[in-house]
Amino acid sequence: MAAAMFCGTAVAHANPQAPIGRTWASAINNGGVAVGSSSERAVRWETDGRITVLNGLYEPAGAYANEVNESGVVVGDSDVEHTVNFHAVRWSASGQLTDLEPGSYDLSSASDVNASGDAVGWTWHDGEALRWSLNGQRTVLPLLPGGDSGGGWGINDDGYMTGWSDDGAGTRGRAVRWAPDGTVTRLGAVPGEEASWGGDINGSGTVVGTVTISGQTQAVRWSPNGAPTMLGTLPGHVAASPYRINSGGVAVGTSTAADGTGKAVRWDANGTITALPLLLGSTHSNAVGINSAGVIVGDVTINGVPHAVRWNTDGTVVDLGGLPPRSARAAARGQSPSCFTGPRLPGTCPKHALLP
Repeated sequence: MAAAMFCGTAVAHANPQAPIGRTWASAINNGGVAVGSSSERAVRWETDGRITVLNGLYEPAGAYANEVNESGVVVGDSDVEHTVNFHAVRWSASGQLTDLEPGSYDLSSASDVNASGDAVGWTWHDGEALRWSLNGQRTVLPLLPGGDSGGGWGINDDGYMTGWSDDGAGTRGRAVRWAPDGTVTRLGAVPGEEASWGGDINGSGTVVGTVTISGQTQAVRWSPNGAPTMLGTLPGHVAASPYRINSGGVAVGTSTAADGTGKAVRWDANGTITALPLLLGSTHSNAVGINSAGVIVGDVTINGVPHAVRWNTDGTVVDLGGLPPRSARAAARGQSPSCFTGPRLPGTCPKHALLP
């Protein structure tokens, strides 16, 4: 069963001019509330500019918020006291923290949450795709025949989920969709596909994710019947990854050049790709969350430090601000693989790096 505790929250006002620690925005709901992390703390950006700290399981170690629903329920993960582990967690709208994997020695993260408060995610060593209901029920989702590891990444309000599963054929994972009753279906393959991953699913059942072809990660959209459509990259780029899709079929993610520089992008419902503007002095950027109105959140890198940003529908980009750098912390996650030192973008922390 999940274990709940109440952890108070600290509130500060955003000041984009003040020095901040590494800051990422991961999601935004239809009310305009965004979540993410700043200086290894889970945070919520309120619509009035305040930054609310969502306390983790163990202070002063790290916590990361990955998604927020319309009621303000947030999911993500938090470091565990005196270990290098982190656990999937859920914060209520009032800040009550629930450890979704109490007593576990495995690494886990909750990637998405729907309107009912049901969450999906994964464990690292056991390679489980998981669903946690609001009442605390833990369900291990079935994998493809022969598969021994997988992960859940997206869930819609009807309870359909997406993610990935091994298929027992020596592949690095296949994109799948789970029905509310747990039935697993492999999404349609792309010619030349070496691996695939289903990252998000909207209310219509459209899924976005990636396929790996000739060693490069490419963006793909699957229709509700599972048929794939390649989304493409910016001109001259070699790879792309979509992270979220909204109710109108607009997806956001990153297009990547050959030198590894990423550019935040939006794919319209018809597949047209558009680069999102940068802040002055920024280089690398990622678009990670989008709401139904088309407001987008993500991050840009300035002088080597990621800054959380919001792209408004009028084309402007706003620095959301963040918390001051932390002078010291219980750096458990700093001893972990590099993909554990920031928010878990979909596909970045699979079991044995199986995902593209």
